[in-house]
Amino acid sequence: MSEWQTKAYAISDDYLKVFSVGEANPPKGWRPDLTQGLDAALPMPWPEEYVKRGRQPFNPWAFYRNVSALCAHWKKTNNVETRNILILLHKRLLEYSELRDGRRLLLYRFTKDYREQYRVNVPWTSAYASGAALIGLTSMYKCADMPEALVTAKEVLADLANPIDPRGNRPDLWVSFTDEAGYLWFEEKPLDQVEQPRILNGHIRALTGIYTYWVHTKDETALPLLRAGIKTVEDHAPRYRKRGGINAYDLLRPYLADYGPERTIVQQDILFKMTGDPIFAEYRNMFEADMHDEIEQIKKNTKNRQD
Repeated sequence: MSEWQTKAYAISDDYLKVFSVGEANPPKGWRPDLTQGLDAALPMPWPEEYVKRGRQPFNPWAFYRNVSALCAHWKKTNNVETRNILILLHKRLLEYSELRDGRRLLLYRFTKDYREQYRVNVPWTSAYASGAALIGLTSMYKCADMPEALVTAKEVLADLANPIDPRGNRPDLWVSFTDEAGYLWFEEKPLDQVEQPRILNGHIRALTGIYTYWVHTKDETALPLLRAGIKTVEDHAPRYRKRGGINAYDLLRPYLADYGPERTIVQQDILFKMTGDPIFAEYRNMFEADMHDEIEQIKKNTKNRQD
């Protein structure tokens, strides 16, 4: 859309080149068995924090990882029970989402404190969740011929394409916003205030979801979103930089380091492979050089604890 800052990136459709990691496989010895219900049948359990603390047997990251493992098994075996698990997994996503005017939002139905200073309202939603859902739903549609999953994916995309202006009236649930300079942001922790966190990880997860959807559907309506969101990263990534240290997690409190710093390097590499634009290779190398010593120390500490 013309009101967003954007750039005509030449988006690659070589999915395996952009994402060098293959599908997840089920654990050794796993077999599809629904006799004790969906949760017991999944190759990978829901995160304990969600099930026990949040009482929510659904998590977007675990959703797409399970879909990946199930699709890998389905391709190898054509086991009908595997496809039945995928069908029930899609229904579970519908239970933990809400459709509003043709736009679907993923829901978290438990309280969440953010950075020990902010609390998101319940239920809350997230652009990270939307991106993860898009990856899983698109994979379901592609691997198991599930048109219902494609319908849901289009609904999720529709909400990402409906950014708000946080300076105006903010709805209770939303996942994207346009800032005062016209940049499109996908927000991982939408807050009921003007200033938003702008969490880099969540923004890029949304981009990878949109990209996965576009590659496998060739739905051209996804490209303006993708290009505008990538332009946001190009122009704002240096704001997350901490020279000689680990990058900032967000821009609301940029003095707090990212708790998963290596992913920032990987994400910039993905954007480089996705667009071919050398600026992202520069950012990848920049972040890698900045945090090299700290990452090595983290690895050393981890090894010492294991020994």
